[in-house]
Amino acid sequence: MEPIFKWDDDDTLVYTGKLPETTKRAFEITLRKYKIIRKKVEYGHTHFWTGGVATCGFCMLYYVDFCNGCPVFLQTGQRYCEGSVYAYFKSTLIKYFNYEATKEEALEAIDKVIIYAKSVYKEAHGSK
Repeated sequence: MEPIFKWDDDDTLVYTGKLPETTKRAFEITLRKYKIIRKKVEYGHTHFWTGGVATCGFCMLYYVDFCNGCPVFLQTGQRYCEGSVYAYFKSTLIKYFNYEATKEEALEAIDKVIIYAKSVYKEAHGSK
């Protein structure tokens, strides 16, 4: 598998691959993003930027159309991942960066996002 993410000099996650053309590819990119973030936290890093919508496969495919068609939007009925576990992940990661949450809590939040992404993709498309 080609390396499609890298950390830049400012510790920002950067996507370097081709833009996804299918929901399946967007899902694969999204999973890889969160697995890379998980490794960063596992190693104890507390100051980095996840890249936000620029590194989310679903956002690459659906954000420009106000999330229409995104599996998260289809599941929650809300745009920009509102109403999803992503908000919990984001707030927990910010707390972790400010030393108000433990590494274990941050890893748990990341795991919840991974599980959630798998479930919304499966719900919207019937298989992984």
